[in-house]
Amino acid sequence: IPAVFRVKARNASRRAEMARIPLLIETLAEMSTLSDYSSKDRDNATRAIMHLTNESDNRKIMCNKVVLKALLIASNLEGKDQIETRDSAIVAIERLATEVSNRQYMARHEGLLVVIAQATERESRSELAGEKNSQPRLAKQLLMSLLLAM
Repeated sequence: IPAVFRVKARNASRRAEMARIPLLIETLAEMSTLSDYSSKDRDNATRAIMHLTNESDNRKIMCNKVVLKALLIASNLEGKDQIETRDSAIVAIERLATEVSNRQYMARHEGLLVVIAQATERESRSELAGEKNSQPRLAKQLLMSLLLAM
């Protein structure tokens, strides 16, 4: 089921509509964190959330305790098989923070600044090692904007 949501969330014309389906975002957040689901299902749920945050109209409604907690959990995953899930969670957090009115709430969410600082450190190590990255390195800018919002 999370794979279906992920595919549907990739369709830009459906994102705003999907985010307004009652309890869908909360269900995706739950799917992304519960061990009842396989690693692949948790990854698909996290990526669906990431795709939904790509729609600017969704960012205000998605910046809530449940979604941020799920993204925090996903962004703390360890291991090579979890890199893409972790990166998807960081991208979703970055997108939520592009809505200026979300920043203060996000900055005060327990553990969020720590996760973004860790992502900044990973990006810095990756850059120094000369690794190519398909995602833009935005964690440092995100960290700065959240610190300023405090």
